[in-house]
Amino acid sequence: MKRIIILLAVLGCATTTLACSSDGDGDGLGSECSSADRSGYPAAPYGISRGATIESFVLPTASGGTFDLQAVHANGENHTLLISTAAGWCTACIAEQPELQSLATRYGDAGLVVAVSVFQDGDFVAATESYARSWRDDHNLSIPVLVDSEFIMSAYYDESLTPLTMLVDLNDMQIIYSSTGFDRTTVESIIDSRACVFEGVE
Repeated sequence: MKRIIILLAVLGCATTTLACSSDGDGDGLGSECSSADRSGYPAAPYGISRGATIESFVLPTASGGTFDLQAVHANGENHTLLISTAAGWCTACIAEQPELQSLATRYGDAGLVVAVSVFQDGDFVAATESYARSWRDDHNLSIPVLVDSEFIMSAYYDESLTPLTMLVDLNDMQIIYSSTGFDRTTVESIIDSRACVFEGVE
């Protein structure tokens, strides 16, 4: 009888573990299935690659406020962050803006936070709040447009390969995807695979 009880307990644990893996490939992206403690920002060490915890930052926004990563993490209704970089000279960035807005519209109510971080204007001059407002208005964005005048996001990629596209799990603040350029199919596939969060989104 003891053996049966132990076996059932083991099987129960295994089932729970499998249910919380995002897509069965062992990549460890399933923390969205659990109730994370968001009472404080995850401690160091921080990193810049997939699987690392992203360091907290605060950037001004085009609307005159701030985008505080610690506050975004603390909000339990937020589950995934999609952040992209942009510059006025980057034609790929310009083409990407409707896609970012579309993803925010589709998944925003389910916990996806989308933000674009503008770091330079068309003359390679550091972005200002005024330029960020123009970027927001010119591209009809309702998502946060961040003013990264010191280009802190450059730590995560090569500027010449702008834009950066990054997905962060807001439960544990781990980077789950990071790539240069923007591949809507890949990004949306990863978002869709996080079924514990985005189940039922159409």
